[in-house]
Formats: sequence, C-alpha cells, structure tokens
Amino acid sequence: MFNYCFLSGEVLTEPELKCYDNEAVTIFRLGMTAGRDKAGVIKITCFKRLAVAAAKLIHQGDHLSVMGYLWYLSETEERQGKEVPELIALDLEFVRSDSHDLDSTFPEEEEED
Repeated sequence: MFNYCFLSGEVLTEPELKCYDNEAVTIFRLGMTAGRDKAGVIKITCFKRLAVAAAKLIHQGDHLSVMGYLWYLSETEERQGKEVPELIALDLEFVRSDSHDLDSTFPEEEEED
C-alpha cells in the first residue's frame, strides 16, 4: 500500500532529465508554504513519459500541484547523508505558470501489464 498525497508549491530548481537503464528520470525541488511561512522543500522525481514532459514543460518559478506517493530511504541511507523524503510523481498540474507552455498537458502514464 502506498501513501498517496497531493502537494503544491513553487518549483525551486530547473528540472534535470537523466536516463538510467534506458528509463527517463526527471528530478526537481518543490518549495511549499503554509500561509506566508515556508513549510519545507521536497525532492520530486518523475519517471518515463512524465519525466520527459516535466523536463520540457516545467521551469523554475512555476507553481505546480503534484500527486504521488512518498518514498523514504532506509535508515542506513539516511545516515550516509542522502536526502529524505522524496515524492514519486504520478501526475503534475500547473497551478500558475510563467512559462510559455500554459496550454500543454502532461501525458497520462500507461498501465503496465
């Protein structure tokens, strides 16, 4: 069972598209607020077609809603200084964008059999 959640905030870093074992992965940071106070930063990771679309359409300063599930690293990895937590994105939606691609939509992930 996964812990699904919805977060929204401002994209703090330009998304980076990388390829691992022939699979596209895009990573960026999302800054969240609670009223006027900073509520934290979380690492957002997208895979496959969503990763390619995110790298193309999302830019630093955009405001997004992200639906996905939280992924925590093991205690051993935490002690080695790796970042926790991370949100594995399943869907992204612009809340407000300063980008030129406002009419663009993110592709639906295809179910794998």
